[in-house]
Amino acid sequence: MWVFVIVFIISSLKLENILGENVLTKLLPILTLSMGIARFSFFKKGHIYVGKIVNQMPYLTFALFIMALVMGFIRTHLPTATFIGIVNASLRPILVVWFVYVSISYFIQKERKVEATLNKITGIIIFTISLLAFLNLMSFLLNFGSGSAESSNTHEAPVFLAMIGIHINKVEFPLTGGHPNGVGMFAGAVLVMSIAYYMWTKGKAKRPLLQLLNIGMLVAVLLIADSRATIGNSIITVAVIYFFDRIKRLGMLRYIVLVVPFFPFIMLSTLAMLANLSFVADLSRGENDLATGNSRSIIWENCLEEFYDPQLEHIIGYGEWGTHPAGAYLNYLDIFDEDLDREKLYQYSIAHNAFFQAMFDIGLIGTFLFYAVLYLAMKQTYFLHKNGISSGIILMHFVLYFLLSGITESAFGRYNLTLFVVFLVTIATIVAFENEYLKSKIEQARKHESSDLQL
Repeated sequence: MWVFVIVFIISSLKLENILGENVLTKLLPILTLSMGIARFSFFKKGHIYVGKIVNQMPYLTFALFIMALVMGFIRTHLPTATFIGIVNASLRPILVVWFVYVSISYFIQKERKVEATLNKITGIIIFTISLLAFLNLMSFLLNFGSGSAESSNTHEAPVFLAMIGIHINKVEFPLTGGHPNGVGMFAGAVLVMSIAYYMWTKGKAKRPLLQLLNIGMLVAVLLIADSRATIGNSIITVAVIYFFDRIKRLGMLRYIVLVVPFFPFIMLSTLAMLANLSFVADLSRGENDLATGNSRSIIWENCLEEFYDPQLEHIIGYGEWGTHPAGAYLNYLDIFDEDLDREKLYQYSIAHNAFFQAMFDIGLIGTFLFYAVLYLAMKQTYFLHKNGISSGIILMHFVLYFLLSGITESAFGRYNLTLFVVFLVTIATIVAFENEYLKSKIEQARKHESSDLQL
C-alpha cells in the first residue's frame, strides 16, 4: 500500500515549486513511477503479470487519448520548456496509467477476492489524495500570518470564511502548483469521493469517525482555497448522483457528457440573472464579478472567435498552451494584473474551460477522445454499481465532478497538474476495475461450466 501512496504523491506534486527548477525535479516523478512499475510488475518470482483485456473499447479509447495528449505536450509552447521538461511531461501520463494497471493487477492477484479488492483499492486512492490535501493544509498553517505565501494577484479574504467573521488572506500552496484554485479543485474531487465512500460503504468500512474527520478537513481546505465553483460543484455532484440513484435513473447521467461543452453559456446567462440577488451578491469579490463569471465571459468569447474561421490546426490542435500560437489570449490578457511577471501572465492566459483548452491543445480529434473517455467512464462506473460494486458509484462522483470543474477551469493537461494526475489515475482505475470484474465473471462461468460437465 505505502509504495502506491508514495509513488502517487510524488507524481502529483509540482516539485519545481519546492526544490527549484533542476534536473532532479524533472526526472524524479519519472524515476519514481518507473520504480513503482517495476515493484508491482515483478511481484512474483520475477514474473510480469499480463492480464487479459476483455473491455477492449475503453482501453483503446483511453490509449488513443493518451497519445493525443502526449503529442500536445511534445508540441508545447511554454517559453520555459526544456528537453528534459518535455520528456517528463510526455512520459508522466503514460507511466501513471501503466503504474495504475500493474498495481491493480498486483492487488487482484494477491487478494484473489475481486469485489473486496476493488473497494480496498478505491479506499487507498481516496486516502492518498486526502493525504495530499492534508499536506497542503499543513503548508498553509505553517505560513499562516507570515504573508510569505500570499498570492501576488489576490489579497482579498476568502468570501465564505469572511461571511462567518474569519478574515485571512488567500495564500498560494506551493506543493501542488501554487494557485489556491488548483488545491481547491483536487480537494473537491476527493471530498465528493470521500462523502460517497462514507455513504455507500456505511456499516462496512473501517473507522467511520476518521472518515468524517477527513471530510471535515477537506471542507476546511475548500474554504481556505476559496474556490466558489469548486464548492458548488461538490454540492451539485453529490446531490445529482443521489437524486438520480433514488429515482432509478443513474445510468442516464452518462449523457451529461454530451451537453457539458454548452454549460459555460448556460451558466453565464443564469449568473447574469442571479447576480443581483442579495445572497448571491454576498459571494461576489467585486463589481460584475459573478455576472461575468469572474471575467470568464470575456475569455470564452475570444476563445470562441478562434473557431469561427476553420483552420487545419483545429483538427489536431496547436499543442500545449495552444491559446498562444492561436493568438486568442491577446484579446483578454489585459483583464489580469499588469504587475504580474511573465510566468504568471502565461499561467492566467489559459482558456479557463476544459473544452476550449482541449480544442486549442489537441484539436477536434483529441477533444472527441477526451470526452469519449469521460462518457465511457460514466457508463463503466454505472455498470459496476449496477452489479453491486460500490466502488462504481464512488468513482462516478469523481467523473461528474471533473466534468463540472471543466466548465470554469482548464481541468485538462498540466494546467492543474495534481487534478489531472488524479484524473489519469481514476480513469485508469475505472477501466481496469471493469476489466477485472468482467474477467472474474468469465472465470466463474468457466468453473460452473466445468463442474456441470463433471456431473
